[in-house]
Amino acid sequence: MENIQLLIEAMEYIEDNLSQPLKTDTIADHLHCSKSTIEKLFRYINNISIRDYIIRRRMSKASKEIVHNPEKSLLNIGLDYGYSSNEAFRWNSSPIF
Repeated sequence: MENIQLLIEAMEYIEDNLSQPLKTDTIADHLHCSKSTIEKLFRYINNISIRDYIIRRRMSKASKEIVHNPEKSLLNIGLDYGYSSNEAFRWNSSPIF
């Protein structure tokens, strides 16, 4: 049960900080565990790396905002979700096949 709680707390921390720079080290420090522990647990349970999960969550939230706020510029939406430039936002928006 301890591992599930750790994973839940990691996901909550990520969700609460999507607009901030997020690194696995920071998440592990917040959870008082090692980077290796959280990476292995995250990949084992979610079948995806923490980095890829963060990218997908940001893209998901940004895409909803694009639909709900069409008057807002794409650059501003990208900046809201932690992308440093229009190019970085566009690169991560590429379809994943």
